[in-house]
Amino acid sequence: MTLEEQVDLCEKKLDRAEKLIGGLGGEKDRWNSAAESLSITYNNLTGDVLIASGSVAYLGAFTSAFRADQTAAWVDQVRRCSAKPVNYKSTRNLASANRSCVSCVY
Repeated sequence: MTLEEQVDLCEKKLDRAEKLIGGLGGEKDRWNSAAESLSITYNNLTGDVLIASGSVAYLGAFTSAFRADQTAAWVDQVRRCSAKPVNYKSTRNLASANRSCVSCVY
């Protein structure tokens, strides 16, 4: 292999490496965003499961207005009685999560 061929090969490898590094830079941002989202979801998991399981177990036969009022009361009760803070999504999001869970079961 001549010196010119080696230089050409080296330039091609360098060009490919730059493209790869540029592509991976966007992946880092995406992974950081996904990790942050998962961290929030993980922190909310206990409260979400607590409220959602209560809703599924006790509120199925009632009107949506009563379910919303009861869920808000449960959230307030959890806030007041917990030894340490229990995080959860908003009750509006919990209601939609309950609907999707119930539709998956049936």
